[in-house]
Amino acid sequence: MTHEPSTQTAMLHNMSMRPRTTVTATVSVVGKALARFAVTPKRLRALLDDPSLPERLEQRWQEAGLRGALHVYALPEPAVARKVPMLGADPLLALNVLGRTRAGLLLPGAPLDLDPSVLARKLASDDPRLVALASTVRGRR
Repeated sequence: MTHEPSTQTAMLHNMSMRPRTTVTATVSVVGKALARFAVTPKRLRALLDDPSLPERLEQRWQEAGLRGALHVYALPEPAVARKVPMLGADPLLALNVLGRTRAGLLLPGAPLDLDPSVLARKLASDDPRLVALASTVRGRR
């Protein structure tokens, strides 16, 4: 029996090598302000104890009237945030954004997740639609 040489080439595996170049990335703010989406733990507990919360959140979300995908990311560090005005969203808008954002993307039709670990996040967005929404509804409860 004869052995035929393999026609496949050997694959180079670099998984054992350590990277030698440090890579950093920054996201610059597109607009002039950031919309902040966060709820204090005390306020979150009070809101989650309200049996009418899901209906109130759905009504508030419909009032927002958002269309299309929106980019949302982890709230920047205070040193970065001081350079940009921050607008805090009302609690119902904040919970809607926190509960509907998946992997940095907010789709208005996404189902609402009321898990406390999801709602305890701190997110921000410079999307002009969210910034405008946060600025026009400040103080609304």
